[in-house]
Amino acid sequence: MNKNTINEVETFDINRDFDARLWRFGQHKVPVLVVDNFYKNPDMVRQLALDIPASTNKRIRGGNPAERVNAFYELSGMAWAFDQLSRTYFPEIMEHKPQEYMQNSFMNATFMVNVMQSDKLPHLCRIKIILQEQILLVQFT
Repeated sequence: MNKNTINEVETFDINRDFDARLWRFGQHKVPVLVVDNFYKNPDMVRQLALDIPASTNKRIRGGNPAERVNAFYELSGMAWAFDQLSRTYFPEIMEHKPQEYMQNSFMNATFMVNVMQSDKLPHLCRIKIILQEQILLVQFT
């Protein structure tokens, strides 16, 4: 029996020419950072997300009505990009964080994908917008 293995460095390699744009929404001008062309190998990331079975376990899903993939991989190679983006677009938050903050955060980061298939979602799903540390989070209730 052959077991599939992953090369995390190659799979999660960041495209150094990604395109980042900050959008502001609503009367409170809530900032939302959109990053296009983030991964160097997006097809590998997509395939990984498709290959791992999604769970309906509430402990894994949290408050999300969808299914969720949550797996531990070596993601610390991505920390530099998140640090750069955070310090560029959210300096008022990052100025209070130590230089190694993002690298330390990625030591416990997981590869997480929310799988939302319309035929499995509740008919009515309210969206609650939460502003936490000036970063937009969307929670389904």
